[in-house]
Order: sequence, then structure tokens, then C-alpha cells
Amino acid sequence: MRLTFRNILAACLCASVLLPAGAMAQEVSAGITGAVTDPSGAAVVGASVSARDVSRGTVWPTRTNEQGIYFFPTLPPGNYDVAVKAPRWLRKVAANRTLGGGGMTGVNLSLPNGDEDGDNEVAIGDYAILSANFGSGGPAGDVNGDGDVDIADFAIMSMNFGMMGDD
Repeated sequence: MRLTFRNILAACLCASVLLPAGAMAQEVSAGITGAVTDPSGAAVVGASVSARDVSRGTVWPTRTNEQGIYFFPTLPPGNYDVAVKAPRWLRKVAANRTLGGGGMTGVNLSLPNGDEDGDNEVAIGDYAILSANFGSGGPAGDVNGDGDVDIADFAIMSMNFGMMGDD
């Protein structure tokens, strides 16, 4: 068989029809996973987690599960800011993490608590809420989540007083 332009063109057309679409254009993606805990190592359940592509500005949201684990299964490679926020907890960010084709594990964040008024800092407004609810069963003022607003909550808030979450 002679190699002519017509024969080469016919072979290319046949190959393009017969090849599966996935073999022609494969999209590369990878995942990010990690754990969200409090300073004692206990899981922070239901925390909002976002992965923001630094160059594109695209944001993907998820939440932590019962073990405090989060997972973004398919993200395009790039640099990401992974941010976590939960009610009564300060916001934390793992900034500019590079995601390659192999994925990224161990993006773990520990959240300090005591942000009762939701302003991302532990300050006098948080103490006001705690004081107003002292002796009650919460939930307002129950910093440690044990169902009681007591001296243990004051101890946590005093330890974290003046802390600010990440922007």
C-alpha cells in the first residue's frame, strides 16, 4: 500500500472515531483531604471547609464528617487556600498549598474556640455572652460543648482571649 495523503487522512479519521474520548483528552485532577480538630485533638464536626484556587478564584465547599475529616475528591492542579470555620471557632487557613496530580493529604487544621459572637476573635463581646448564660445549659456560652455554661468555659475563653482567626 502506497502512503499517500488520502491514505494517511483516512487512517487518522478512522483512529479519531475508534479511540475513546478519554484517551484523546484526559483531564488531570487530584484531591485534598485533612482533619479539623480542637486544641485537645477532638474532632470538630460539621465545620465549613473551602478550597479556593488561588489563581482562578474558584471556591469549592464541603463540611467535616463525624470524625472531623474533610475531602475534596476532584480538583484541578494548582495552588489552594484551604479555610475552615465553624460556629464558636476561629477561622483558620492553610494558605497557598500546591496540589499536583498525586493529591494532597494531611492538610490538618486546629481551631481555637471561644468566638461566641461570630466576629472571628475572642474578645469582651464573647465574655458578655458567656456571663449572660452562666449556669444555664447553653448553647450560647457553652464554649466546650459539654451542655453546661460553667467555669470550664471561662477557662477556655480566658486562655484564648485576644486571639483572632485568619482572614
